[in-house]
Amino acid sequence: LRILTGAMATASRTDLPQNSIVVARNMGPAELLDYDREKLRGVVLEEGGHTSHVAIVARALGIPAVGQAEGLIDLIDTGSSIIVDGGTGDVFVRPSSDLQKAYAEKVRFYARKQAQYAALRDEPAILKDGVQIELNINAGLVVDMPHLHDSGADGVGLYRTELHFMLASRFPRLSSQFRHYRQIIDQANGKPVTFRTLDIGADKVLPYLRQPKEENPALGWRSIRMALDRPALLRLQLRALLLAGEGIPMKIMFP
Repeated sequence: LRILTGAMATASRTDLPQNSIVVARNMGPAELLDYDREKLRGVVLEEGGHTSHVAIVARALGIPAVGQAEGLIDLIDTGSSIIVDGGTGDVFVRPSSDLQKAYAEKVRFYARKQAQYAALRDEPAILKDGVQIELNINAGLVVDMPHLHDSGADGVGLYRTELHFMLASRFPRLSSQFRHYRQIIDQANGKPVTFRTLDIGADKVLPYLRQPKEENPALGWRSIRMALDRPALLRLQLRALLLAGEGIPMKIMFP
């Protein structure tokens, strides 16, 4: 449950006050990455929704994000007190003291749970029947990789390569993909990484890749079906992955 509190601010992206919540009409993923993530505690957008690019990236960064908050900018001022509940999609403007206390307790509860998990970081993952299993993290951005070592995970069980494509203004070339994958492998520091090939379609679209309008996009032209229909794109990505992982054990997953 990702619930944080803070104050809305219109300061520059690199000069946010502590515990800031940014409210805007819309925002792209690259803009979100420009903000100081040590100070940014939430994002509220009048446009966009749960499946927008910026919402997907925000979730990957652990930043609560709520979209489709129509007319919110006209209701608030710089410095207004706001609570953003990234779990329910609720936004509370100028919350009562009782509500602030309730959410503050939820934040403290979350922090206590995180501390409990941290204390177990180096313990082996053993089921009740005595079977030891691997625990891996999911990732999709370079900024996710510190969690691999902070959590004590055995590796990256799923690396979503599509986020790199979603942040680009055009289809990434071989050199760009190679550098990105190599950076991920280097930061894994010997731990295994499973890369999933481009999983685009339905709720995840690329502005530079034309996709047909479909009655049911989830079952339509997406993921591996799209890759097989555009084999040059798949070959390019596979080549970049193989070059980046030369001499290193690697797993590749097809969506």
